[in-house]
Amino acid sequence: MNYIKKLILIVPTLLIVSCTDDLDQTPIDPDSFTETNVFATADEAKGALAKLYASLALTGQQGPAGQADITGIDEGTSQYSRLLFSLNELTTDNAVVGWGDPGLPNLHAMNWGAGNDFTTGMYYRLAQEVSFANSFIENAAALNDNAEVEAFIAEARFLRAFAYFNLLDLYGNVPLVTVISTELPEQSSRADIF
Repeated sequence: MNYIKKLILIVPTLLIVSCTDDLDQTPIDPDSFTETNVFATADEAKGALAKLYASLALTGQQGPAGQADITGIDEGTSQYSRLLFSLNELTTDNAVVGWGDPGLPNLHAMNWGAGNDFTTGMYYRLAQEVSFANSFIENAAALNDNAEVEAFIAEARFLRAFAYFNLLDLYGNVPLVTVISTELPEQSSRADIF
């Protein structure tokens, strides 16, 4: 009997406090950005384009001390140009690193694999650059009839193509992703990507 009384009290209480659309609101924090206000004007789009270029040299939002763009690998070794240099030069006799950081001895021995911090980090960094470029291209296209924004979109397409060039050079057949999607992409041949 007690069980039924408790149930009679709990069910109406839960129904009264159920969710409504009151939670569907835009953040009022002035430091919070959404795609709506980032791509509201050409100047805002220029700032988003700067992030695409910054991804070539930076590893996150605050430098090497936090808020990394990519988690799961050391932020200091996840920088685009550092990884590109390491994978292109440390595998030759042009450069030799004498210390044994994780993954370096394997690079010198030409043992590339998914478990290597450098190969994994570069793949993640390149995939992120493609993702950022796709997001920029898709969202900036809404600012149509603006010559400056069209130039920004062309720059984003170049940066995406540069990332794909490096993906093909380092990894061979990779997925071709040109739109924002939550579905897993299919692997594409080099000919399809070119």
